[in-house]
Amino acid sequence: MSGTADHAVPRRARSDTPALIPVVIGAGVLLGVVATAGATVFFARDRLHLACSYSEGWACADGISYLGIGAALGGMPTLLAIIGAIVSFTVRRTRPAAVTLVLLATGAAAWPLALTWTSAGQITGAPASLSAWMSAVLPPAIIAVVSLVASIIGLAVHGRAASTLLFVGAGGLCVAAVVQPGLGVGLPAAAGMLAAAGWRIADAALT
Repeated sequence: MSGTADHAVPRRARSDTPALIPVVIGAGVLLGVVATAGATVFFARDRLHLACSYSEGWACADGISYLGIGAALGGMPTLLAIIGAIVSFTVRRTRPAAVTLVLLATGAAAWPLALTWTSAGQITGAPASLSAWMSAVLPPAIIAVVSLVASIIGLAVHGRAASTLLFVGAGGLCVAAVVQPGLGVGLPAAAGMLAAAGWRIADAALT
């Protein structure tokens, strides 16, 4: 009887994991929005010169105008994170849930990188606008790509190696957000989904 009771507790704890994972994803979104809001404005205006015009010098919009840019950068990653939270709660099979979370995380991480690239390329008459992107965004972009590749490889392996690679990928995206806080509106959300995928796989390995 005591042996049966001892084994029942871990099983109940493991069954609660899908319900707890949305908290991890939500924490990533909240951390990104709250901690990096000011950095996003500086990043968009002073580093990339978005919503600016150039004529013998930069003339940029006021700070309120950059709320829309922040919403554009962070809106899609937030939406994907919400979908990821729903997936993690409703999909009970570990592998499909993990694959979906990694795909959503890839989209959430790629969105601000691609959006800033295309926006910087549309600034006409400005000196080296794409060079500004490469200076401000390319280093964290490389870290993000390596992190996502590690996470995708994690889906191809099993057991502890899979969860480790996913956690490494989540940590790498956090590092990328530290390197360029202006991308923090999107990257922490992606990191939360990678961590959630790693948690699901690690939890399943205990069964």
